[in-house]
Order: sequence, then C-alpha cells, then structure tokens
Amino acid sequence: MTPLRARPISQAWMVTFVDLIALCVAFFVLLHAMGAPATRSFTQAAGALSDRLGARTLVTPVLAPADTLDRVHGVLRTRLGPEASIVRQADRVVVDLPAGPLFDAPPSLSAEGQRLVAALADSLAPLAVRVDVTGFAPAGEAARRPLQSWRWSFGQAAALAAGLREAGFAGRVASLAAGAERPERRLELAILDDGADADAR
Repeated sequence: MTPLRARPISQAWMVTFVDLIALCVAFFVLLHAMGAPATRSFTQAAGALSDRLGARTLVTPVLAPADTLDRVHGVLRTRLGPEASIVRQADRVVVDLPAGPLFDAPPSLSAEGQRLVAALADSLAPLAVRVDVTGFAPAGEAARRPLQSWRWSFGQAAALAAGLREAGFAGRVASLAAGAERPERRLELAILDDGADADAR
C-alpha cells in the first residue's frame, strides 16, 4: 500500500485576510476624516502642551495696514472666539457682545472685558479704521426708565471706548447709545474704514 503524504497547506488565504484588514483601516480613517474636528479642544490641548514644553507654537493671526475688512472679519473671529457675534456687512464689521460679562460695575471693565478690549486694540492697531461703540438697552427697561436706561447704555459704550484707547488703539472711537433694540443689554462695535461716512448706518 502506498503511504499517504501530507499535503502542504496553502497560505493564499492570508492575502485575502490582509486585504480585508486594510479595507477596515481605510474605512475607519475615512470616518474619522469626515467627522467635525473639535477645534476648541484641540487649541486648548495644543496651548497646554506648548506651555509645558516652554514654547508657544500657536501663531496668533495679525493684521497689516493694507488688509481689507474681509480680513478683519476673519482675524477677529479667530482672536475673540465664540463669545462674540461677528458679522461682515456691506461697509463694516459688526462685533455684537453681551454687556454683562464685560463689566464688574460700570464703568469698570471686568477681567474678561479687559482681555477682549486688549485683543481688539491689538488686532486693529495697524489699521486705518474707526470704531463706533453703541450701547443697547433691553426693551422693558427702556420703557420703564428711558433716561436712566440711555445713560447706562451710553456709560457702558463710553467705558469700552475708553478701554480701547487705553489699550493702544489710536484710531477714532465714538460712543453711542440706542433705544430698546435688543432683548438684553448689549454692546455693538462697528468697525469701518476711517474714510467711511459716520452717518452711513
């Protein structure tokens, strides 16, 4: 009788297995790439890491004298963060802020107010722009005490304008007060080319 020989086991199945693993890895990489990045968490983590390493690796965007209002809009969105509503309009960039966090007791700016004013002044310093600061009062308050509400709104606008000057902004700054046009007390900064008409609203 002829002895049975063991047949060699083929390794061809490993090619299919490796292809399957590669496809799974590519699929999960694609899922990760399509997800929205948590930019704020990443920025905080990168800042903490660079502080621990003793070097600042994050680059703060800056403006140059020739920059347009479109560039101002983009840089301010980066510098001021999500607490500020920043809108590009036809002839201006409008920064809308809640007044409460900016003041300890008007006209004294809070630490958050000083940080924001310093970032604004530093960003706008190289530009030939002017800033109109307008204080807005809530509807109910303006209806009950119109004169006091107007004074309060104007005082907050004037305090923020003074803070911009003290922080080094050398351009023109105007302080204004408006009636009941917001659901809460707010401040609006309109950034315009210095040659723009002051009454162009």
